[in-house]
Amino acid sequence: MYSFPKISIKANSKLGLKRIIITGKLVQQLSLKNNEEIILSSGRRRSSFIVNTLKENPTGDAILMHPLNIHHLCLQPDRKYGYLRTPQGIRLGPMIGIMIEILGGPAKPYAGQTGFIKQLISRSQEIGEICYAFSPHAIDWQRQVVTGYTPGKKAG
Repeated sequence: MYSFPKISIKANSKLGLKRIIITGKLVQQLSLKNNEEIILSSGRRRSSFIVNTLKENPTGDAILMHPLNIHHLCLQPDRKYGYLRTPQGIRLGPMIGIMIEILGGPAKPYAGQTGFIKQLISRSQEIGEICYAFSPHAIDWQRQVVTGYTPGKKAG
């Protein structure tokens, strides 16, 4: 199975909503410069940011951003995501949605398939994908939004 190069997403509430910090050797790998404007995207969500580079970081390579931006991009802090450098910026993902009917309660939302769905989501996250399960009734066609779930977390 293909594994994407991964980057950690970290929350930093002291950052402004238009700034991100990129740490470690990623600065060179992504060919980024301090105060450069880039677009960070996840699925159909996109946000423009000014990059601050931090070449030395003992904790490894990461993108630090305000928690509201993490939420807007439908990400989770302290998780690694696959990424692709594009001419406009950085694309996180890929994003995978598993459409399945919700048949059970909170502990087993997908009835007998809950364990299998959790395994699919867990394995996809290990290789850097953004993965969630959703009901066909959770699609808001007017707003073009799907509300889905990952084990123990609500995603959107």
